[in-house]
Amino acid sequence: MSLNYLRKMISMLTILLLIFTSMPRVYIHCKKYLFYDVFYGEGFNLRRDVYIRVANTLRLLRHPNQIPEYALHNMNIKNLTGDDWILVLPPWGPLPHWFNDRLYDKYPNYNAFNWSAIQWSKFFDLKSLSMFIPVMDLIEFQQNIVNSMTLKNLSNPSSLKIDLALQLVRETYDTIKQNSNNQRNVVDYCPNEIRELYLSDNSLLNQPMELFEGSTFSPTTLTGLLPMTATAYDCITGELEPVHLAPFLLQLIENSKKSITTLYLGSAQSIIHGHWSEWSQEYWTARRSMIFARHLRDIGDNYRAAYLHSYDTMDRTVSPLMIEQLGSGSEWLHSKWPLSPALGGPYIAVHWRRGDFISNPAPADGMWWWWYGFR
Repeated sequence: MSLNYLRKMISMLTILLLIFTSMPRVYIHCKKYLFYDVFYGEGFNLRRDVYIRVANTLRLLRHPNQIPEYALHNMNIKNLTGDDWILVLPPWGPLPHWFNDRLYDKYPNYNAFNWSAIQWSKFFDLKSLSMFIPVMDLIEFQQNIVNSMTLKNLSNPSSLKIDLALQLVRETYDTIKQNSNNQRNVVDYCPNEIRELYLSDNSLLNQPMELFEGSTFSPTTLTGLLPMTATAYDCITGELEPVHLAPFLLQLIENSKKSITTLYLGSAQSIIHGHWSEWSQEYWTARRSMIFARHLRDIGDNYRAAYLHSYDTMDRTVSPLMIEQLGSGSEWLHSKWPLSPALGGPYIAVHWRRGDFISNPAPADGMWWWWYGFR
């Protein structure tokens, strides 16, 4: 080995060491859990989009040093060490969009499938999601985590307690503009007359909000889930986008007199993408991690082959291999697919709209459809 080669190697290692030591580092030292839910009447596609908004919020809770300067609003949280926040995914169903009406028990095969508290792993690959942020199903949290935590409700052993439940209330544009002129915080607590409904002593007896709205958590059901309540409730409002919401939550937790390791966000559809909309890298990184579960992809592939004469090789849609060091679920991290650019299959995907929110005189069955795009 020549002397020049050794010198080059030493110089390269020195440069790499300098780069590494200058990088901002976050020492994650404490596990915390973020729960959320979406208004009962919202459909599958919006719930999937809300996940992206919450995921980007949690990412900033884990890495406060990534919060943009314009979003700090004089809050001294930039140097906080990031805790190991894990997103606990809310159960699915039954959703109104899955039926022609809301009387589910009228359907002949209703009892053949449990429509309540469906796990995310039934729809999405959780390993893929976890390549962006750590996630787990609610049933996994209750079964594997609860035994090591003090979440048991002593007055009702069959239910679990979350440290703090926050109701999210989105403000109108005019209100936000008015608050901005008054130099009020972009995200803040609700006005006192509303906030008192959550902070009063009666809230402990008459819960001001239902956690996981629309889901059945009775221990006697097939779901195996225990009902959950909160030790404390509150209400926040404002420009509820990740870059503004995360620093507010961090400061709230930092200033709390009681330790907060479990936090619930109600009506999470009130969170907006804001700066991290569909045009941002942050949006698409989270979106690309949302890979459908393997069993659903197999059903789709078999249907394409049997009825549409569509195959991944012919359509040039062969998925990349996983990254060996990261394991299963890492396929989406590849920036380029093996056979790209894709051609797509010989069919058009159509989004059929139920007549639940909009009406149209034609076609006769009240359905509304539009062209959704080529595959």
